[in-house]
Amino acid sequence: MALSMFPEYIHYPHRHLAEIASTYAVLQSDNHRMREFLNHELLRSLPQFHQSGYRAAFTVVSALALLLNTLLRSCDPTDIILPEESKIFRQYIIEGAELAYPDRPFGATHVQFCLVIALAACPDHPQDMARIEALLLDYQADFKATGWMNCAAWLRTLFENHRLYGGLVPLEFDIDTSNLGVPGCCAMM
Repeated sequence: MALSMFPEYIHYPHRHLAEIASTYAVLQSDNHRMREFLNHELLRSLPQFHQSGYRAAFTVVSALALLLNTLLRSCDPTDIILPEESKIFRQYIIEGAELAYPDRPFGATHVQFCLVIALAACPDHPQDMARIEALLLDYQADFKATGWMNCAAWLRTLFENHRLYGGLVPLEFDIDTSNLGVPGCCAMM
């Protein structure tokens, strides 16, 4: 798995479906093992401060898995398993954001990134969307200069464009992902 490929996956998922699916499988496996480790009684016996790094890593892996899940769903809307897995990853991110709250601001800087992905990935789930949006607005107060809500809107628009054009777009055609009508976000570009 190469994190350096994620921008390419985000912008051109139709070119990298096999790689995205493979990376998604690795992240699912990692996520499962990390979840088991987080639930291990030895880790749970440690003070909250010592657990936070493990929780942060788990939340980031959940967000990366959700990102790839959403790209795969945008290219294959008929898959019935991916939406269920998406719900699980969103719940892990929500849980991670809530548990990281005492570590704010600097010990929870990963949370905004994870919430952006979760918010962009759930336009069809108003209950999750409202909860994630409230968390993101709260966390955004820690770093006001970054337009996290704009980033989520940009990413949601990108996912929607892939959903609309993904299965129909020839490989030679490139969607201009830098000009999607959502100002102020280039963090994932």
